[in-house]
Amino acid sequence: MAKLNFTLEAKFQDTLDTLCKKCGELKSACVCKSSPALKEKDSYFLGINEEKASGKDITRCGIFYESKEEMQKILKEAKKHFASGGKLEEKESGIFLILQGKHKKNLKSFLKEKNFKFKK
Repeated sequence: MAKLNFTLEAKFQDTLDTLCKKCGELKSACVCKSSPALKEKDSYFLGINEEKASGKDITRCGIFYESKEEMQKILKEAKKHFASGGKLEEKESGIFLILQGKHKKNLKSFLKEKNFKFKK
C-alpha cells in the first residue's frame, strides 16, 4: 500500500483591513494617505515663516520631501539645539517642521548646514 505524502497548511492573518474614512476604500488600497515623493535636498526650496497658533509663537518650515525617519532625526536635533518643543505635520504635499517660539533666522542657518535650500 502506497503512502500519501501531503501536508495541510493554513495561512492566517491577524490584522483586519478596515475602511478609510476619507476615500471609503480599504486601508490597504487607500490612495489618500500615500506618502509624497522623496526628493534630493538640493532639488527643492523650503519656505520658513513665523506665525501665531493658539496665541503662541511658532516657526513653520517646509515643505520637506524627505523620509519620515530622516525628518524625525532632524526634528530631534532641532529641538535639542533650540531648547524648544516641536512636531512634524504631515500633509498630502509633504512634511512641515514646526518649532515653538521665534527661531526663523537660527532655524534657517541650522538647516542650511544640513544642505537645504531656501526661497529667500
